[in-house]
Amino acid sequence: MVDSLAVEAALRGVIEPELGADIVELGMVHDITVTGTHTEIGLALTIAACPMRDQIEQDVIRKATAVPGIDTAEVRVTAMTASQRTELMGKARRH
Repeated sequence: MVDSLAVEAALRGVIEPELGADIVELGMVHDITVTGTHTEIGLALTIAACPMRDQIEQDVIRKATAVPGIDTAEVRVTAMTASQRTELMGKARRH
């Protein structure tokens, strides 16, 4: 059975296009659950109307379903709080 760490590792290959760092390192991924061959992934975007939302969601699904044993993936998108955005920008500046 696949665990959430395998999915998280795969998601390190998803790069936030505007910031140039992976979404796991930036703290955008949270709450990964795996049930059988399905995974649900919580994804916090910088703003609700993020212009790159569709691309990031598609990349997350593509990477997650590339994990052996994962057939389907669902992404639950939320918007970051102001403090989460501040933390993300601090991480992004280090790149």
